Amino acid sequence: WALEPNVQFYQADILDYQPVRSHQYVVASGVFNWGYGEMGENWDYHGIYDRVLRMIDLAEVACLFNVLHQVHPAMDLFKYLRGKLGATLPVVLDCSYLEEDYTLVVFKQTR
Repeated sequence: WALEPNVQFYQADILDYQPVRSHQYVVASGVFNWGYGEMGENWDYHGIYDRVLRMIDLAEVACLFNVLHQVHPAMDLFKYLRGKLGATLPVVLDCSYLEEDYTLVVFKQTR
């Protein structure tokens, strides 16, 4: 917020959200925390991939979201997204800040 003092956050269902303006970043926190055992390795089971695609579509620069390690192993979702998105969009995995939490960032623009 220090760099963007006028930043605004919107709370919405990402699949139903109809923006009235463009967004540089789309952020989701704590929404992809279903039991991994229920899903196996099928990330489409709960519509995770659909939601990530919608976030990418709405973002001008990047979308980012966090997931718990104990719920979804970080590398599994990272590899899944890299495989689905191919070389078209860079996906970055950040596991540096908490022991059981990680963030995935999908960039639409080069930094």
